[in-house]
This record gives sequence, C-alpha cells and structure tokens, in this order.
Amino acid sequence: MRRVSDTPWQFIALLILLIIIVFFIESCASNNIYNNGICRICGGNYEFYQAVGHHYTTNYLYKCDKCGNIIEVNQIY
Repeated sequence: MRRVSDTPWQFIALLILLIIIVFFIESCASNNIYNNGICRICGGNYEFYQAVGHHYTTNYLYKCDKCGNIIEVNQIY
C-alpha cells in the first residue's frame, strides 16, 4: 500500500520534466522559424524589429529586409 506522502514528489518531478520538454520544443521551433536569419519567402535577411511583451514572456519580432515578412520567436538572435 502506498503512503499518501509518496505521491506528491513524483507528481512534482513529472511536472518539472514536462515543463523542461515544452521549453526545449519551443526553442527548437524558434530556431526553425528563424532559419539562421534567412527569409523563407524571398531569401532576404531578418533584422530585429521589436520586442513584444506577453503576460509572462517576451517574444521578439524580426522583419525581412527585402519583402517585409515578420516572424515572432521566443529568443533574441
């Protein structure tokens, strides 16, 4: 029979692991969207445009110098 006190630390450990996985996936997605600073539409270069503050996070907008395409990523490059 399990003790009640054993369950909370397992739940907390699982929750922390899931949060780490989500941050890793978001980081990979941002890298994919940024594409080493090269616009997928026209081949131009992305330049920093502005920072956008959300409730708990800050994202960054980059604008293509040729076509004006704007992307939003969660890292500053």
